[in-house]
Amino acid sequence: MQADGYFHNFFDKHKNRIIPRIKFCVAESSNEMLKKIKQILKTEFNKDVTIFAYRNSLRLETSVAKLIPSFNELKLDFKDPPKPPEFVLNDKELFGAYLAGVVDGDGNICIKRPKYPQCRIKITSGTPQYRLAETIKRFFNCYVGLRKYKTVGYLNGRLIKGKGCDLEFYVSSKNMKKLPMSLLDYLCMPKKHAILSTFLKQNSF
Repeated sequence: MQADGYFHNFFDKHKNRIIPRIKFCVAESSNEMLKKIKQILKTEFNKDVTIFAYRNSLRLETSVAKLIPSFNELKLDFKDPPKPPEFVLNDKELFGAYLAGVVDGDGNICIKRPKYPQCRIKITSGTPQYRLAETIKRFFNCYVGLRKYKTVGYLNGRLIKGKGCDLEFYVSSKNMKKLPMSLLDYLCMPKKHAILSTFLKQNSF
């Protein structure tokens, strides 16, 4: 949800009531992520959903009225920026699985300094991810950078201004043993998984 999904209220005219829904919209290249969401909704909440194509994107949308109590019980905060829920803050493996979802949705993984390789993981959001940064630093024992930026562009002749923040940290031979395997296990985007997996294999001693 914190990556490529959002809540919206749907007014059902027949039942004369508002129904909370979630919607995910991703590029076709992110199909694996939607398939993972579909699987979780089925296995954890026994809810069947359909992935459908819309123009040049893929979408998944469903009612979550019956899931709201579960979300509230887990104290999930879906607002930007990503904020790790309380129940993952003291469990490295759970946090790794949570972080994998954030990286799949709003992250980028690439190799820097090929001669002395480091694997950079970057996560983009609208505002600084302080809680996420603090948790990564505590679990992975590495420096975590936050860089704010502003953007200016044009859409249909209109000036569009925006802002965002990049969170960056590096995996290297010095700290890779601190990395929970759940981060790799739960990455579902093939390219991101392949880059991190290859780096860990080539630099394990």
